[in-house]
Amino acid sequence: MRRLILLALLIGACADDPDVVEPSLGGGAGDGIADVSFGSDIVLGTAVDGAFTRNGQFDGYALEVRAGARVKLEITHGGSSMGLDTTLFVYGPRDASGDYPGQRIAFDNDAGYGKLSKLAAVDLAEGGTYAVVVGTRTGKGRGRYRLVPTCLSGACGPLAAVPLGGCPAPIVSAMAACVTDQLEHPYVGLEPRMNAAEQCADADVLAPVYDAHCASGAPWCETSFEAFHGRYAAACTRDVKNQILDGFCVFGTTYREMAQQPALTLTRDLRLVATSLLTALERAQVIEALHASSHTDVTTVAQAFERVDSNEIFQRQWWDASGRRAFVSYEYGAGDNSYGRIFPIGSTTEAADITDGDILVCHAKHGREIRDCAATIDCHAGLTCVGTNTELRRGTCLDGAADTSSHEGDACSATTACPLADGLVCAGLTRAPEGLCLPGWQRRHFATTPDLAIPDNKPAGATATVHAYGLATVDMDVWLHVQLRHPRTADLVITLTNPAGATVPVFNGTAGVDLDLDVPVLGFSGDEQVNGAWTLTVVDKASTKTGVVDRIELTVGSRWD
Repeated sequence: MRRLILLALLIGACADDPDVVEPSLGGGAGDGIADVSFGSDIVLGTAVDGAFTRNGQFDGYALEVRAGARVKLEITHGGSSMGLDTTLFVYGPRDASGDYPGQRIAFDNDAGYGKLSKLAAVDLAEGGTYAVVVGTRTGKGRGRYRLVPTCLSGACGPLAAVPLGGCPAPIVSAMAACVTDQLEHPYVGLEPRMNAAEQCADADVLAPVYDAHCASGAPWCETSFEAFHGRYAAACTRDVKNQILDGFCVFGTTYREMAQQPALTLTRDLRLVATSLLTALERAQVIEALHASSHTDVTTVAQAFERVDSNEIFQRQWWDASGRRAFVSYEYGAGDNSYGRIFPIGSTTEAADITDGDILVCHAKHGREIRDCAATIDCHAGLTCVGTNTELRRGTCLDGAADTSSHEGDACSATTACPLADGLVCAGLTRAPEGLCLPGWQRRHFATTPDLAIPDNKPAGATATVHAYGLATVDMDVWLHVQLRHPRTADLVITLTNPAGATVPVFNGTAGVDLDLDVPVLGFSGDEQVNGAWTLTVVDKASTKTGVVDRIELTVGSRWD
């Protein structure tokens, strides 16, 4: 049973009766805290029986409806105790974080039989979940009650969720064209594309398409455009985002931003020189990587290192959780520009080229997993929506049954790697010299650019939120990268608060100008929720100088608790 603590207030506005006790869903403190219990969900047409057994009791029931539903809610004579004086309240709809608005949308004291309550017709313009709360007039009543919910508008129940791929094709085409129009150039990164998809679900874009097709009776049309938009807008945004991912390079658009891609995890980072010990495969890959630049005549490793800037090549290994694939990249400087090539592990076949720092000729598109979801219906068949951030209503699509490596949980270290082909990364090394091999998808990167002003000498400081989702349940590693501008960083104190509310310090007044802080965060228990809002707080503890937080990057490694 879900329980919600509500403040019981004496409200004189309730039918002009000063003795009516009303639950307030707002916060605050006061005398008399009413313990409101949410029981089973309401099924329209099915009576709900309950009983008042204690002072201050309120019983709550969730009612899920479609947009435009009209319902009757009545405490009936049959099934209710003689003389019971009831009250009825309706709140909602529930928001994305699971909370109901504090202001009621309907109330009745005694419009029913005797002193029982009845709301003869409640119009619920928005689809969603509403709270129906039953109480007694003074909060001290005792006895049985029967709540009878009835649909008056013919069809009140929630519409069936639109499955993945269920957005009508003309709508998808219109939104895709809108996204293309909004992009500055073809090489725009993933985030602007996803933002454009959300903007292109606007009624101004979709209404003309709806009108054109529904004039001839297209089968997907609703009773009105408003009803269609309410049902389909989120699903169509999801389908367009999936279409974008189907054609998007899993490495992103620039080499510099590869580690920030949602599905990629960097598992090894090496600097190679001419004396590095390389396998035959690595030697062949180095030579192939040189062919991504103007050095197409290179045929030996010695020639390769002679040609590149500073005689060094950077080898990095990557795990792509979206397609459960491993890759290796070779990147080098050539004439002050960045070049190289990316290969599947164990192969010299080109997966993508690095040209002037851009990712080009990409043959590895984003896979079926690690796609945003609100529920499992948003995922491809066989995948489940996991790691939901309740405030965002966002998780990630995952095939949990594919985590079958016998090496999961093995010990690892900086010198003893996990088998990359199994999709495992070494977790926990920020906290101990030895870690555990865990699935690569359990480590993710999140970022925000808040352009946040740091107030001068204010104890509360400035706060910015980074939302994490799609992880397991508790933390193994936390890395923080903060870039800010401030003329006197010795004045600053920076802390990080996890979704469970625990706060740890990350910076305390080192002298300098501006700050580019990139550190592991130590001090969290390792047994607290990771999916949710992480809050960075920056306090300027001295006068006369101010600053700005430009960018925050958070990388979280997780595990199942």
